[in-house]
Amino acid sequence: MDKLLRAVKLFFFFFFLAWQAQAQNKVVAYLPNWLDYNSIARNIDYDKLTHINIAFENTDAAGNLSFTASNNTLIQLAHAKKVKVLVSIGGGMISSNPSMYAVYFDLISDAKRADFVRKIAAYLTSHNLDGIDVDLEGSSINSDYGKFIADLSAVLKPQGKLVTAALAHTNGGDSVTSDTFQYFDFINIMAYDETGPWAPNRPGQHSSFEFAKACLDNWIGRGLPKEKAVLGVPFYGYGFGADFNQGMGFGEIIKRYPGSENQDQVGNTIYYNGIPTIKAKTEYVVEQQYGGIMIWQLAQDATGNYSLLNTIHQVLRKVTGSGPQDAEAIKVHIYPNPTKLPAIGYLAFPAATNKIKVEIRDMKGAKVFDKTFKNKQRQDRIELPGLSQGMYLIRVKADDQVFSNKYLIE
Repeated sequence: MDKLLRAVKLFFFFFFLAWQAQAQNKVVAYLPNWLDYNSIARNIDYDKLTHINIAFENTDAAGNLSFTASNNTLIQLAHAKKVKVLVSIGGGMISSNPSMYAVYFDLISDAKRADFVRKIAAYLTSHNLDGIDVDLEGSSINSDYGKFIADLSAVLKPQGKLVTAALAHTNGGDSVTSDTFQYFDFINIMAYDETGPWAPNRPGQHSSFEFAKACLDNWIGRGLPKEKAVLGVPFYGYGFGADFNQGMGFGEIIKRYPGSENQDQVGNTIYYNGIPTIKAKTEYVVEQQYGGIMIWQLAQDATGNYSLLNTIHQVLRKVTGSGPQDAEAIKVHIYPNPTKLPAIGYLAFPAATNKIKVEIRDMKGAKVFDKTFKNKQRQDRIELPGLSQGMYLIRVKADDQVFSNKYLIE
C-alpha cells in the first residue's frame, strides 16, 4: 500500500510540474476584433498559445462594455484547446483620444469605480471570459488607475479571473506606481514602437534586442517580479523610406521581399524583427526566467516555416520541454515540492543522462545551490544546507534540455 500511495503521489506531482512548466512560459497573443474572427479563429494554432486578448472592447459613458458577436467563435475554439481568453480595454487609439479617455477617467473615479468594476465582472461572466487586460496608455493613465486595478483585483480574483495590463515605460507606464504591481497577474510589456513613421527624423529599428532588455530592466528595477514580466514582441515593422512609410505585418514583409525572414531590415528602410531576433528574445526570456512572450498582433504573422509564433514555440519547447508534443521530455524532477526544513530533496533523472546541472536561486536572484551530477540513472539525494523557508527557483539542465520550476520550502 505504501508503494502504491507513493506512486500515486509522484504521478500527480510530475503532472503538476509538467503543467507548471507550461504556466511559467506564457505566450499571449493580441488579436484585433475588427478582423473577421469567424474566419481567423478557425486557423489559429492554439497549441502554441496560452492566452489570447480580444483587442478591443470599450465602454460607453454608463460603463457598459461593447461585445462583438464573432468574439464567441474565438472564445469557444480557444477554450476547447484550454487557451484563456481575456478582453482588452483601451488601446492606442482610445488612449490618445481625450474625449474617450475622459470617459474612463469618469468611470474609474471614486464616485463611479465600484459600479464600473461590478459591470466588468458581470460582463466577464456573461461572455465566459477569463479576465480583463487593461490597455490604457500615455495620457489615459491618471491618479485613479492604481485604485481601479486594486478594485478589479479584489472583485475578480475570488472569481478566478485574471487582471493584466499592457504597459510601456516610455508611454505612461512609469506613472503606474510599484505598489500596483501586486494586483496584476502579469504585465504585457510593450517593448516596441521606440520609433516609427511619426518620427521621420529618427528612422531605424523600433524593437531591438537591446531595447527589449532595457524595457525589462526598467520594470524589474521598479519591483515587478520577473514571473509577472511578459515581454512584448512585434509581428510588424515600420517603413521610413519613400516606397513605404507606415506599418507592415511580418507576413506581408516576407511576401513582398522574398528571403527577408532572417533579416531585421529590408527594402527602402523597412525595420522589423525577423526570425533570429524573435528567437533571441524568446531565449533571453527563458534564460532570465521572465514570465513569457506577448505578441502584437497574431494576424500579422507569416505561415509555415516562416511563422514567428512557430519560432517562439520551438524555443520554448526545446528549452523547457513545455510543448504539447514534448510531455515525455519532462523527466527531471525534484521532490518533495513543497518540502520542509531541513531541506533534503530527491532528483529523478531520465535514464542514461550524461550530465545534470542543478542550480537554485532565491527570489532575489542569489545562487544558493550549484552542482553538476554525472552518469545518473534514476535518482539522487541532494541536501540543501542553509536554506530557510521561502520560494526558490530551480533550474535543471539535462544534456540539451533545460527545465525551470519553483521550489517551495515551508
